Amino acid sequence: APGSVELSEAQIEGRELFVEGASPPCGTCHTLSEAATSGSVGPNLNVLAPSEEQVLEAMSNGVGVMPTYGESLSDAQRQKIAAYIRAVVGAQ
Repeated sequence: APGSVELSEAQIEGRELFVEGASPPCGTCHTLSEAATSGSVGPNLNVLAPSEEQVLEAMSNGVGVMPTYGESLSDAQRQKIAAYIRAVVGAQ
């Protein structure tokens, strides 16, 4: 649930990017309970529980219909999203 995990400042920034900062926002396609998103096109991140490396790889290169974020988000922004996802799925 939103706010159920204590997040660092960088992870909070990652959450904001996940929810609305990326284009398209990650939550449009992915379900992630802590972010209160319920996308159904991409995998449910609560269930998949990807590592930071898996998230970075997917964001950098795209997977299936998922676009690449390699040019639209900086390395630091992609790292913040990956750290946020890992923090919240690891806390389940």
